[in-house]
Amino acid sequence: MGQKICHASVYGGIFHGEKRLCLLPPRNVAYYLFVFFFAEVTRKLVDLSLKKSSIAYIFLIELIATAQMCTCVYENAIIIKHYGSSGFFFVVTALQFAGTFFNRGAFVSPLAPIEQFLHGKMHTEKFLTILLAQTLGGYSAFRLANSLWYYSLSYSTDHHQFYNNLPCAFTYKVPFYYALLFELFGSFLLRLIVHRLPQSSRHLLLSPTVAAFLSFALANIGVPGLNPVVTSSRLQGCPGLDLQWFMITYWCCPVIGWLLAAKKTMAQNAELCNKNQSANAEGDEVERISNVKLEEQVTNSNFIKPMRIHFRRRGRDLFWDLALEHDNVAALIYHTGRKQLLFVKQFRPPVFINEVRSLPENAGKALSEVRWEAYPIESGCTVELCAGLIDEPDKTPLAHIQKEMLEECGYRVNESNIRPIKRYVTGISLSGAIQHLFYVELDESMREPSAGGGIEAEGEFIQNVFLDIGEAKALLGQENVVSPPSLLFAISWWIFNVEGRQ
Repeated sequence: MGQKICHASVYGGIFHGEKRLCLLPPRNVAYYLFVFFFAEVTRKLVDLSLKKSSIAYIFLIELIATAQMCTCVYENAIIIKHYGSSGFFFVVTALQFAGTFFNRGAFVSPLAPIEQFLHGKMHTEKFLTILLAQTLGGYSAFRLANSLWYYSLSYSTDHHQFYNNLPCAFTYKVPFYYALLFELFGSFLLRLIVHRLPQSSRHLLLSPTVAAFLSFALANIGVPGLNPVVTSSRLQGCPGLDLQWFMITYWCCPVIGWLLAAKKTMAQNAELCNKNQSANAEGDEVERISNVKLEEQVTNSNFIKPMRIHFRRRGRDLFWDLALEHDNVAALIYHTGRKQLLFVKQFRPPVFINEVRSLPENAGKALSEVRWEAYPIESGCTVELCAGLIDEPDKTPLAHIQKEMLEECGYRVNESNIRPIKRYVTGISLSGAIQHLFYVELDESMREPSAGGGIEAEGEFIQNVFLDIGEAKALLGQENVVSPPSLLFAISWWIFNVEGRQ
């Protein structure tokens, strides 16, 4: 009677009975916890044994994550049996959310890797490695689930039942072609929606979004899919659908739907970019600065110290104008979950001044004669590395870049994820300042929702800019780039030292 009460009154993840509160049984929770615990211990061993950029590391992380998630899918059948589609929604949301924190950026689904490979954003070796890892991970899931059920036979009647007779059949609630159409259009819509989720809360909204699609399919279609690897792991070979129609329905349709949505998204992005450029050209309302005043003699700056050095060399009296400034740090950041490089965009007044004064209408004008307020600040916006000054003598360069990533990008990164790349001179003719360049790998588990964007009190209004690898490479081929040389060097370094082992 207890199970019927829970099933009849299920809502979200809290299941209300007539006189009591019914949560997931401890045996189901223990199953999920053990799977994640064992997978995480294995991942820790991989972290300690292999370089994160190596192809072996990528293979093992993808293999572990796929086996972990597919093994949990087998236990989901018990959740569906007792709690229906609402309980299924709660559990899938929780598992997906946990996966974003533990899976080290593993895909688990072949849809995104296929998209990246076809668009030239993933090289062949890495693509084939991921597909092989997913195949082996999905194949091993039943053996893992069966072993766990075997060792818990005396504790769970459901595990005893599933161990001896696992339900395996395609039972549709609608005509079959509805299932085929759902896999096609469901994948299409899922790709569109995921792309439009707010960046700041995507890691929170992604899990319930995926769970909602799968729960809808469970309640209305009968068989949830949308992930070829997971569906193959759980249902391929079951009665009710031959191999040919299985591949068409649960592989071809999701892949086609996903790629069509990706193509549509790329077209919309290009159209939006053109509209923004047209709007700026036509003088539509955009952000501008006001009350501009230029001081040509500055003696009280906290950031630079203008001076003139006089010296004698080879019998001649010489001088050089310079401006001393702090050394600085910068970081090339790779987001392992998004498979993208992370840069920052911000307004740089020197770039703005130089760009505006070089326009034909300002040729020959004194600086005080230029109508600076008439030009959008976009003229002075740059895409650059996350960077900052070394302005606290008691802190190391590494500590400074940790601070800058938290302030500018909103990620709290441990030292173990930061790798020094190079130390070089940036302002050779003006300041002689040194820049310490680092390489950082991070994911959404390091995200601090309340951080990022810079320090507004200091006039910083910084935006995160995620670029696909192909987009970052395109910067190297552009004749005009509104970015510092350090960004171009860092991208080149990544291509030669990291990409080949991704």
